[in-house]
Amino acid sequence: MPLPVELSEAIATYIERYRPNLVRRSEHPMAGNALWVSDGGRPVTAKGIGCILGTVTRRELGHSLNPHLFRKVVATELAIRDPKHVGIAQPLLGHADYRTTQQASNLGRAMDAAGQYQTLIGAMRRVEPTPAKRRSEAHQPRPSTSLEDRT
Repeated sequence: MPLPVELSEAIATYIERYRPNLVRRSEHPMAGNALWVSDGGRPVTAKGIGCILGTVTRRELGHSLNPHLFRKVVATELAIRDPKHVGIAQPLLGHADYRTTQQASNLGRAMDAAGQYQTLIGAMRRVEPTPAKRRSEAHQPRPSTSLEDRT
């Protein structure tokens, strides 16, 4: 699956302009074919990427996201913001089985429904009954709750 043009251009710039400078910073170049290289010219490991991701997401979002959760957010956000195209999450994330993608999609739809319900309840709570409605409700008999009254 091709990357969006914006990402392709940014990665090409990194590879052509910045990565060579980073590799030269190491006395003993060891980056090899690693795409991501540290300030010291060494390959960034999977653990290192996880640490960077956690630091950046904590700074930007207020919560640290590990790589697995970050990937899960993709399918969840697609389900909420663009449900017609949620199917692209499977190849994008490399899921072998659609059920893995579907779990995140279902979570996204549930979260969206819960948010809409919460908004509706909040709006209902903010609506004050008019004085006339309060008076008419006060004079209406309340339904009985005991079993004896129902027979």
